[in-house]
Parts: sequence; structure tokens; C-alpha cells
Amino acid sequence: MFYDLSFKILMLLFIFILFMCFSIEPAYSKILGIGVVDLPTDFKFENNNKNAKMALKYIEGVKVKPDQIFSFNKTVGKRTIAQGFYEGLSGSGGYYYKDVGGGVCATATAIHRAVINSGLKVVERHKHLYSAIYAQDGDDAAVDWDVNWDYKFKNTSKDIITIRTIETDTFVAVYLKLWEKKIIMWKFT
Repeated sequence: MFYDLSFKILMLLFIFILFMCFSIEPAYSKILGIGVVDLPTDFKFENNNKNAKMALKYIEGVKVKPDQIFSFNKTVGKRTIAQGFYEGLSGSGGYYYKDVGGGVCATATAIHRAVINSGLKVVERHKHLYSAIYAQDGDDAAVDWDVNWDYKFKNTSKDIITIRTIETDTFVAVYLKLWEKKIIMWKFT
């Protein structure tokens, strides 16, 4: 019994000393930037909206390490029916053609807006030939697997970034979250 009590006291003393010398604050997060894209309401773009939301599922929770380059095409992969994508419409400015995965550019644009709002470095970006209906200001990001148009950004921060997503009936959104963990050491003088 004495052994159990002394062992517990010794362990408590050890934990107290450890706590006094080192303190690990819990990880905290900070939102670096948000990108939102309003989805088209015209019925002919219904599958485009489904594709934009499907692309969100592929990027949700992806972690990008410091100095790592994120690639939309590498992360989302080839847009196929087997991957869960629908035949939508690709193109811009009223010029459209049927394409499996048409509409994923809305998600790429949401990522681009979040990256710009974060101050991170855009490594590769392509624009639609004509203005996209969800990006009248020309801040779109066009992606196409077959012609190797990708959207890439570099994590120029010193911490891991997590890509988080939100979807509703009317918009898709991406936000970039920075996770940090602080370790503080105290010195006894």
C-alpha cells in the first residue's frame, strides 16, 4: 500500500515538473482565406453543380505541407462516370459542349479565390476563353484533364494547410485552414 502511494506521489511530482518545464499549447487553427462561387441556377447546369460538389469531396481535408504544391488534377483525378462525375457542360461565354465532369472549374475557381485571399503562390492557372457565368470578373480557374490544364498552388507558409469545403444548393466554398502547435519552454533561473 505504501508502495502504491509513493509511486503515485512520485508520478504526480514528475508530471508537475514536466508541466513546469514544458507546456504544449493545444493546436489552434486560423482561416487563411475563403473562396466562394455561386452556382448557376439555370437547369441546364444541374449536372455541372453536381460535378462541382463531387470535386469538393475529393479535396475535402487534403493537407498541404509547407513548400508543397497542391495540384487540382492530381487530387481530383480524371473526371469519369466511375469516379462519380456526370455529363455536364464545359466551355464559357455561351459556347458549351457536353463533357463528363463539366462544372468542376467552379470548384477550381473557389480554390483559386481562397488562395488569392490567403496570399499564397499560384503556380499554374488557366482561364476560360470567355467569361464564366460564375466569374464575371475574370478570376476563374479553368481545369481540363485531357489538355493538361491544371490549377496548382504552393503552400508558402511555415505550417500545414488543410483544405476545407462547404456546399449548399446555391454555392460551393473552399477555405484554407492553417494549423499550428506551439511548444513553450520555461527556464528556471
